[in-house]
Amino acid sequence: MGKVWENSFRDVDFITGVNVVGVLNGIQIILPRILKHGEEGHVVSTASQSGLSVVPGAALYCMTKGAIVALMETLACELVGTNVGASAFCPGPIVGNLKDTSKEVSAIMGVEEDAPAAPPPPRRVGPDLSHMLMDPLEAGRRVLRGIRRSDLYIVTHSEFRDVVKSKGDAMVRAYPDQPINEEFKKMFSILTVNPIYDTQTTPPAPDWN
Repeated sequence: MGKVWENSFRDVDFITGVNVVGVLNGIQIILPRILKHGEEGHVVSTASQSGLSVVPGAALYCMTKGAIVALMETLACELVGTNVGASAFCPGPIVGNLKDTSKEVSAIMGVEEDAPAAPPPPRRVGPDLSHMLMDPLEAGRRVLRGIRRSDLYIVTHSEFRDVVKSKGDAMVRAYPDQPINEEFKKMFSILTVNPIYDTQTTPPAPDWN
C-alpha cells in the first residue's frame, strides 16, 4: 500500500508475482486440460472492485487487479467458439482474513520491521462496519450464478455501479468529437469491435434468501 512513488521495486515484484503471475500460472496449467477433455468448463479469476474503479493509496493493488480484468476479457475473446467461458470476479468488501494474511508479507519477503521511534498516536476508534461486509457464502453463490449465466464480470455490490459508470462515461468523453473514418474502423475491426461486451446482461436480485 502507499502512493505510487512510495512503492519499492521489491513491492512491485512481490504483488505482481502473487496477483498476476499466480493467476497466469493457474490458467496456463488448468485451461489446456479443460479444453482437452472436451466437456463444458468455466474459468473464474479473482480480480477486485478495485480493478474496475481505483482506490487512492493502493496503486499496486489496483494495477494488478486491473490487469486481471484485462486478462479475463482477453481470455473470453480467445475462448469464443469453445464450450469454455471466462469471468473476472470483482468483489467488494467481503468477510475474510486478508488483514491477517497481509501481516505475513514482511516475513515472506524477509523484511524486518524497524521499531518505531516513538509510541504511535492513539488510534481513533471508528464505527463497526463489519455488518456491511458480505458473507463469503453469499459471494460464492454469486460466483456460481455468474458461471451459470456466462457473465463476463461477476460483481458483488451494486453500490459501486455509479463509479464504474462514471469511469466508462469519462473514457467515452475522452474521444474527440470528429468524423469517424469508416475504412479505418473496418480495417482495424479487431480493435474497434468486440462482441464479448455485448453478452453481459444485468443479473436479477438474488432470490436464494
